[in-house]
Amino acid sequence: MKKLLAGMLLLLCVTGCGREVLESTTSTTTAGNSTTTTTTAVPSGVLGPANLTYLGAFRLPSSVAYPGSGWAWGGTGMAYYASGDPGGPSDGYLGSLYGIGHDHTKYVAEISIPVPVISASKDASALNTATMLRDFTNVRSGISALDPLFVDVSQISRTDLAILPALGSQTTPKLYSCWGVHFQSDASMTPSHSWCDLDLTNHQGAWWVAASNEATLYTTNDYLFEIPENFATTYLGGRRLATGRYRDGGWGGFGPNLFAIAPWAAGNPPANGTVLPATTLIRYASNHTEGYLYGQSYKMNNYLHSDEWSGGAWLTAGSKAAVIFIGTKGTGTAEAWYGFSNGVKYPIEDPPEIPVPTYPPAPYDDRGWWTPSFEAQMIFYNPSDLAAVAQGTKQSYEVQPYAILNLDSYLYNINKTAGLPSPLQKQRLGACTYDSTNQLLYIFEYRGDAENDRPLVHVFRVSS
Repeated sequence: MKKLLAGMLLLLCVTGCGREVLESTTSTTTAGNSTTTTTTAVPSGVLGPANLTYLGAFRLPSSVAYPGSGWAWGGTGMAYYASGDPGGPSDGYLGSLYGIGHDHTKYVAEISIPVPVISASKDASALNTATMLRDFTNVRSGISALDPLFVDVSQISRTDLAILPALGSQTTPKLYSCWGVHFQSDASMTPSHSWCDLDLTNHQGAWWVAASNEATLYTTNDYLFEIPENFATTYLGGRRLATGRYRDGGWGGFGPNLFAIAPWAAGNPPANGTVLPATTLIRYASNHTEGYLYGQSYKMNNYLHSDEWSGGAWLTAGSKAAVIFIGTKGTGTAEAWYGFSNGVKYPIEDPPEIPVPTYPPAPYDDRGWWTPSFEAQMIFYNPSDLAAVAQGTKQSYEVQPYAILNLDSYLYNINKTAGLPSPLQKQRLGACTYDSTNQLLYIFEYRGDAENDRPLVHVFRVSS
């Protein structure tokens, strides 16, 4: 442990991006109401911030009917279902969304997709509200291997959902899920992935991802999304489910991780405890790898230990594509500190290398990784880079985002913690999902609806 924490301190002092990392200059432009920073040479054939048009937001149903398992404090997982809500209106927003509710129970429900509304004053009451199509259900029921993750409901959850058509010997589409918590060691070292039917029955799992072990479980169990069939067939041996995770402090890696898996290829369903083969697409060095021991840091450009990447999606429009991640990015400094938001540092070595401070008063008493400011961001990766990694012609730590979209101007409730200055507010975003047929991107704003701390759903159209 002492060696690990010493490495964490060393990483705070590293500013290089590692060997053969893409270098670029940047310029600032405007897309909609938001500031966008992109490289001066955006690769051809990819989607960028200019390809996204904001359409507005909508609310989730009231949680009154679902005490303890409603939408409040939810939004950490989301999946789009093209055939959902078949009796819904023909308003251009077809299908339905499956989402994860309250952090303590993490049950799953299905909702309709109403027409999003742009409210210039950010008035949630002016937005349309989705309707419940399927009540909250525990999709982990019967999967005892996942039980250790839910003994302590105060643990920060890491979860997501994805829907894929019937594959392999399956006869129906499946709702895939992954499960993790902020600290995973000892009793919480569990398999992470499962599936169920779209009526939220027939729960199967749980399975490990081949990259998962005590050192790297922090890389695999936070986000899920579909990989386009052509890409999966050409480069990934048919593995069409993307999975990954980012864990602050460098525990999961110095940037988001991404792997391709195919649970259906291991059985229908795979046996409990099966280790699913995985193809690495993005993986940076971490506190669990050797990179930092030799003064090298294979990391994402502008990486900080305070970053949070909470969701991902594979966008396609016409002949263009992009892999995106959304989250809350630390800004305003070249280093992050572990401690409190008022700048007070807390020791991370045993024995402490600095005096243990007294906890500051609320709202500055949340201990963790901090920077002077944060912003909601979407970062864009080139699928061609991921193909090169899968083919072995590029290292997984060499791929870098080529564009950044600041999403703060679209958000309704950045100030979630009373008394804490806006720049210091974390957890701005939750999960996201993409409707590739209608080219609509759905993003959860975590606790975006101040009424009952429900998430809001923001909608963007993607065009080529």
